[in-house]
Amino acid sequence: MRIFKSAEIVNTGPAPLKVGRDIALASGYAGWTEVDGANAVIDASDTVTPNDTIGEASDVSSILDVGSGVFALAEIGCTLTDFVRMEMKGARIADKLREKHSRSMVEGDDAEPFEVPIELQIVQQERKELQSTRLLVGLVFIRDGLVQLGESIHSGLVVTKTWLASHGTEILKGLSESFSDLLSAVFSCATGVLNVAFGLVEFVKSHREEKSSRAITGRILSCFETEDKRIDLSVMASVGNDESNRLRKYIDDISKIELDGAQNASKLELSDIKDTYSNLAEIARSTKTTEIEECGRRKVFSVAHIVYGLVGIVIGILGFIGLVIPVVPAAVGVVWLGVGVYKIVAGVLKKRSEAIQSAAEWRVLGQFKESSLIDVERDFNGIGAVRKSRKVAAAILIEHLSGGKRESQERGKEVLAAERVSNYLERRNVGSTSSVSTEGLHMRRRTAVRFLLALGMSRQEVRGIKEAIAEGREGVAFARLERFMSRRHTNERAWLSHKV
Repeated sequence: MRIFKSAEIVNTGPAPLKVGRDIALASGYAGWTEVDGANAVIDASDTVTPNDTIGEASDVSSILDVGSGVFALAEIGCTLTDFVRMEMKGARIADKLREKHSRSMVEGDDAEPFEVPIELQIVQQERKELQSTRLLVGLVFIRDGLVQLGESIHSGLVVTKTWLASHGTEILKGLSESFSDLLSAVFSCATGVLNVAFGLVEFVKSHREEKSSRAITGRILSCFETEDKRIDLSVMASVGNDESNRLRKYIDDISKIELDGAQNASKLELSDIKDTYSNLAEIARSTKTTEIEECGRRKVFSVAHIVYGLVGIVIGILGFIGLVIPVVPAAVGVVWLGVGVYKIVAGVLKKRSEAIQSAAEWRVLGQFKESSLIDVERDFNGIGAVRKSRKVAAAILIEHLSGGKRESQERGKEVLAAERVSNYLERRNVGSTSSVSTEGLHMRRRTAVRFLLALGMSRQEVRGIKEAIAEGREGVAFARLERFMSRRHTNERAWLSHKV
């Protein structure tokens, strides 16, 4: 396959699984949960314990408060570090964007209108994804960085004053109990407002993503409204965001072959193309279904965020009038930290599952290193492990998108066509009855473009991918197509998933 013959270095192996930081975070939050849970138990006992034993419980509570403060400071440090790292990443992306854009302006004088190099498109996509999470990252920074820093300083002062007072030393006389309760109420309200804001923003964002995924899923399903349950290529082409003359000619050519009464080679080849794109569409549908489910889970946690924030606001308001029992906010905090531990552990398990799946898909793709496209298509249309592989799907799309005008100009149209047909037919498994022709390869190329447009890829990006393939940079084209078929989230989205 072409992906293995690229002049560009192509990484054809699974990425290493990196979960060390996640495990450390899960351990830290679990420890924090235990400390705050113990403190909540002491607060509960304070409400029913006789006065002569309160002092001992207060000493233990002070020690636990110190432990909780250490965990809080650790989270503040992690939050500040992550925020700075993301801002630096944003600056690097902006610099890279300016560099790629200026380079494309110089090198693109003879390019087609609206043609943009794929590297520039990738950087633009990275910037778009980073900007889409910037508001959420900013809210987390204010909540877990600034507000929690103030709250930790206040808690530290209260613990220090209480501990010294128990040893006969009186300091910070201005920090009375009533003033301390007032500050606690302010911090509770501020944190609650930020949690509500975070939940609302995340809910709206997830709802939009879910709506978009449902729309594309609807497009895909509309293409299968045929008696043989295979994809209707004419419908698939029509649902893409394209109204060009090429679209009408493509639909006319498909109809002409289908309406021909004879069982000729063109009809058999079109049937093979239908089988291939039926499976590609099923992979896309499966990916979108997973996205919809993930958006649903994020919406549930968004609602939980809003509820938690409202509870914090209510606790803060009641604190202003002295009606809060200390065990209530402590218990609520313990539950929320437990949710954080659950989300991190679930994230680690998801990463592990994805890594196992990715390694399996790389092994499947590696089996076709010496195979021709006709072998790959046959197995893709018939073997379960192959037909579910997004990496095989991306490799097939690269084969179908190759051989365009740019390659024809550089190598000669007739020479390129003969070479592509020869490569397509040279196979180890000679028992296949599949047919192939120059016209069939051209039809595959046109169908691949219509397929990507139907899934929401812009024509500009499709052109960039074809340009990269023509220039022998299949690696970057493969990475873009595989990510498009998998819809993997950015590191920022993964980081936000456990920030509770």
